[in-house]
Amino acid sequence: MNFVKHPHVIAATGYPLHGDAIRAYLSGFYEVETVGHNLWQDGLAEIDRQVQLAKPAAVIVDDTFPYEPQIVARRIKSKLPACGLIYVDANPNIFRVLHCLEEGFVAYLFLGDQLGESLKLVVDMARRGERFLSPHVLGLYERYTLYRGLFTGLPNALLTILKLMGEGLSVQQMVVRTGLRPEVIYRRQYRLRQHFGVENNEALLEVIQGMFDDKAAALAKP
Repeated sequence: MNFVKHPHVIAATGYPLHGDAIRAYLSGFYEVETVGHNLWQDGLAEIDRQVQLAKPAAVIVDDTFPYEPQIVARRIKSKLPACGLIYVDANPNIFRVLHCLEEGFVAYLFLGDQLGESLKLVVDMARRGERFLSPHVLGLYERYTLYRGLFTGLPNALLTILKLMGEGLSVQQMVVRTGLRPEVIYRRQYRLRQHFGVENNEALLEVIQGMFDDKAAALAKP
């Protein structure tokens, strides 16, 4: 009996049901290996092993995987540069979208966009290095391009902090992400407050996130 050998895809998820759903959507087209939900194994170590063994055509990461997508992207790209990276998010944030695209993800999907029927097409595109944003994420990106003029006058140092605040990171998380000292981050936040004419970080965050108010994601929450 002849068996058709399908290309491999890794599904990196925090919950077994998520990996099972991806396997079901890609059944008959791709061989899916799930990682990330075994309490006795580190998710990144599982990815390393599968990348070494299976040489996957694509890796799908969702927001339940217990590592930041950017860490996963750097890990995979260092070992398999041609691998297509796809991120699935239940609550997209434009600054997280931008960061993921910068780190090498070629597709970013909103879970509420009903992706089951199109996931095979997205994987096909990711293997070719073609960018795909699901409808809601594309809307976020288009709004960002409209408002981008507000940021073009900012020095890169301030723009970096603005994006990290937009992702919802605390100062301590920014320290870990950037390697900057807390006092440097505080100074840059002060300059951002001056730029936008607000008195505190709470108001600054409202300004930043208000530009990209994610009403569709809020409506999709149970």
